[in-house]
Amino acid sequence: MHIRTLAVTATAVALAAVLTPSGPTEDTAAAAPSALKGDFNGDGYGDLAVTAPGEQLKDTGDDHEGTATAVWGSASGFSSALTAAKGRAD
Repeated sequence: MHIRTLAVTATAVALAAVLTPSGPTEDTAAAAPSALKGDFNGDGYGDLAVTAPGEQLKDTGDDHEGTATAVWGSASGFSSALTAAKGRAD
C-alpha cells in the first residue's frame, strides 16, 4: 500500500509541475495572505494535496483512516519537502 501511495504522489507531483504555472500569479508580498486557490501556506505559490482515503496505516490498528500529504509549491516548482497527516476528519 505504501509503494502505491508513493507512486501516486510522485505521479501527481510530476503532472502538477507540468500543468501548474510556476511562481505567483499576482503581485503578493510574502507576508500577505494569498488569494491564490490551492495556496495552503499563504506564500503565493500553488500547493498540491494528495489524499489516500481509507488507507490503513500499520501503527493505527484496524481502522482505515486514510492519509493526506501536502506538497509545497515554490518559485522553482514543487518542493521535495512534504507534510503528511493521518487520522480521522472528525
